[in-house]
Amino acid sequence: MKTSWLAVIGLSAVLLLAGCGEDPNERANALYVAADRQAQAMREGAKGYTEALEAYRAVRKDIERIISKYDTSELAVRLVSGEARVAGMTLIEFRALEAALEALAGAEQDPIEAALVLGDTLDEEYVRDSVITGVARAYAQSGRLEQAGALIERSRDATTRAGIYQALAKAYQDAGQARVAGELLEQAHASLLGQTPDRWRGLSSVRAAQTALELGHKEVAERLYALSLAQHDSSAGADADVGLLVVQSEFLLASGERERALELLAQASDAPGARRSLRELALGYAVHGQGERALEIIDSMPEGYERAMALLDAAERLEAREHHTQAGEMRRHALEASRGLDDPFWKGFLLVRLAGQYTQAGQSAQARELIDEALPWVRVLEAGSRGIHLAGAARELALAEAPAEARALVSEALESLRHAEHRRTAAYALLAIGRAQADGAGTLDARAREALAALVIEAQPMHGLWHSRGH
Repeated sequence: MKTSWLAVIGLSAVLLLAGCGEDPNERANALYVAADRQAQAMREGAKGYTEALEAYRAVRKDIERIISKYDTSELAVRLVSGEARVAGMTLIEFRALEAALEALAGAEQDPIEAALVLGDTLDEEYVRDSVITGVARAYAQSGRLEQAGALIERSRDATTRAGIYQALAKAYQDAGQARVAGELLEQAHASLLGQTPDRWRGLSSVRAAQTALELGHKEVAERLYALSLAQHDSSAGADADVGLLVVQSEFLLASGERERALELLAQASDAPGARRSLRELALGYAVHGQGERALEIIDSMPEGYERAMALLDAAERLEAREHHTQAGEMRRHALEASRGLDDPFWKGFLLVRLAGQYTQAGQSAQARELIDEALPWVRVLEAGSRGIHLAGAARELALAEAPAEARALVSEALESLRHAEHRRTAAYALLAIGRAQADGAGTLDARAREALAALVIEAQPMHGLWHSRGH
């Protein structure tokens, strides 16, 4: 039977009160024996990292007392030299354990922190970088700017670092620190500047340029846009990248150069690769307020989820640029296409996304009806897909000012994620849950906290933490 660490916590105090003589060696040894037993009980009996952290701090208090109060004892000397160990760890290793326990205990309470823990365990670098970027954005949006900045060095990918710099720039600009925001955008430019020109650098550069322009930093926006041009000459003919041309035309439109923007869009339409990039082309016309042309292009796509997705994305672009009537018509087509799908994964996903658009359009009642329509399809999915769709639905309900329903879906999502086959799915779902909380879903209930703690323990087993430190 395992010894409860709670029962052991008081042992050191009992021994001290009982007295062990005036010899500092005896006092230090008695305290050490109690502390080491308590540390071993913590390793064997703690059910989670929050509990383990509480026990750790009690043990460390006793160990530090040996070193400070009984500094002349042989044991204190042996602890400092690394000869004597605490639960198999040197003093340096034991002290370093606190930061890891704090991070993991925090992850048991915070879905965003938990997403980072899960993301760190993923093998696919591009997925790991995607999770890091999502966490950094969540940190920046919630004012945890130092934590967001610390994630920059965790990725070797230039586009990931550029994305984090942009998220930070937006946060600092919103906080009235335009100078710092400008410096961060310069860092984004420097990060992308040293990379070999390719499609992804081109897209990342022009998107960073759009961010800089939105924030009022026109000079750095123009330099970032120039980086995107290095990917290809805008008259590259057969080699033209339709998607990149469309995004560049969006930047020019935002810069007030409508004529040049339309020229690029026309060039994208005439490019040999246009038939392979119909969605991107349609979205380009939607950004320019040409909903009918966008719908004409989308109608030439085959039936299926990609067509439904294109309709939904086009509606979003039109709404964002205040073409409300056209956006409403596009949403109607998107809803019809989504309801016509047989695949429950895409049907549930698209109905949830549509609910978000109706909320943004001020139609919260319609949004909640769509969530109700989506949930039966979502609940037949396997655990991971069910969890991520429920998390998305929770966020949309929070935005639709239905916090109680959103909170219930968060708990249901976390329960599903405990059985998810792929950890990356759980990491993305946790990001959505964190956003739902930020948007009004509220704190986690007891059931949700238990499920979240289980996800953290599964991703970072406690025995693995001890094994990396002294065993």
